[in-house]
Amino acid sequence: MERRVLVKSYNKYLPPCNLFFKLQYICLTLFFTENIMAKKKKKVIHFPTSTDNLIRARARNLELYKCYMSSEWEDSREANIIVSRKHTNGRITYGVFLVDLALLGVKDVFYQFNEPESRFNEIIENSNELKAGHFIKVEYNLVHNIIYGAIEYADDYGFKPHKSFSVGQYILEEDDENIPLIDIDFGLDGLPAIFATSENPMLKEIAQLEKEAGRGNYRIVHLDEDEEYEEEWQDGDGDIMPGWDDDIEEMGVPDWDIKEWETFFSRKPEDSSFRVIQYIADSISYERYLDADFDAFEIVLGDAIYSESFQEELPQKEERLLKKVDKLIEAGDNEGAHKLLEEGKTEFPGSVPIYLLSLVMNIAKKDKNDLIEDYEGLYNHFPDNLSVKCLYASMQIENGNYDKIPEIFENKFSLKELYPHRKKYSESDVIQFCTLLLDYFIEKDDLKAAEPYYQVLDTIGNLNMLSKYLLQELVLKKLDLIREGGAIDTNNLRIVK
Repeated sequence: MERRVLVKSYNKYLPPCNLFFKLQYICLTLFFTENIMAKKKKKVIHFPTSTDNLIRARARNLELYKCYMSSEWEDSREANIIVSRKHTNGRITYGVFLVDLALLGVKDVFYQFNEPESRFNEIIENSNELKAGHFIKVEYNLVHNIIYGAIEYADDYGFKPHKSFSVGQYILEEDDENIPLIDIDFGLDGLPAIFATSENPMLKEIAQLEKEAGRGNYRIVHLDEDEEYEEEWQDGDGDIMPGWDDDIEEMGVPDWDIKEWETFFSRKPEDSSFRVIQYIADSISYERYLDADFDAFEIVLGDAIYSESFQEELPQKEERLLKKVDKLIEAGDNEGAHKLLEEGKTEFPGSVPIYLLSLVMNIAKKDKNDLIEDYEGLYNHFPDNLSVKCLYASMQIENGNYDKIPEIFENKFSLKELYPHRKKYSESDVIQFCTLLLDYFIEKDDLKAAEPYYQVLDTIGNLNMLSKYLLQELVLKKLDLIREGGAIDTNNLRIVK
């Protein structure tokens, strides 16, 4: 099932609530109390051979019962969800799902099978969140869309649901066409977001985002600082128009009459569908101003190919070291991880991943203005590496130094010129490269030069919010030229100021 991910601005960031852990505590307390009393009465307690197997085999055959959820999930970007099912004998099977809507998806799952309804009600009634109005009863379809939508969003950045979801999912309905789709907002202001604290700086997750989303395409929110702080790397206000999933053929746009065109031009672009605006802007600009009879992929890539699954293999010793670092970060030993990375720099002076991970660890500790030196050092050490070039260039753009871009890319604005012998790239490499140069040429008001990167990105799809923002900006620039009759150099489709 596909879900549209909407963009919405949130003005407050609430720390994750701890209802999930309170529920675990209540359940365990009730469980041990009951079993201790049973032993005192010399009763024999019989447990099923596998609660997990019973849930897998039987849960979906039970009637859906009550669903509860934390009421502040939209603002906090985290939801505690309870889904219950009722047996024919009146007993309850239920699951508790801790869901991060900002990035990580399903973070934990706790479940119980064939429990007395009185115990289930006691858990709900003893919830301080329910008493305070922070825990509400909801319809099943809403929580289903939140849980599976969060899993899909997390998967885009390489994060998988907690291992206990392999069992907990059977308390939910199957994720198929029988469940009505509901538009849910994921991420934070249109970007994936990490909520970090001084005790848990989330370095492993940040490293994953650097790899999958790329610099400029995510946020870090520090929950334990006196003032709310966001690590935001996106230029502009990041407002994305609706309608990216619209189908212009189904909407009949190619057959619009004069009145429908006049109606369209009377609207503000923000109030319309992006795909409709794009169709009209591209059609008219290609017809009147711009020769679009070229192969954008040939211009950017030459005869090289790209693949979503392509990854360069690392030497075994280097890969083992990085796995050790990963385990240290996961265990919270950031000092040990940093020390091992420094040793790795000496042992593997040509390893981009080691140097890059070292830099990523500094992101959580340094102000972004203090990182320029680190990025410059990384670029000086690996001046020919594509990822490093793009990271360094993005830092320059972030600081308004657009004139540095030609120097970084040696005045070669295509991958086939930069790396004439290279025949394969990852999809993320191509997206990162095209996004950066699209940003550069939009800033220079050179719409013709921006066009190949625009077409490549729009064809690939699967874009981060910064890439979408830039595609939208180029479309709106074309539309402005058409609507306002601005002065145009028709040879270059350049805005004349």
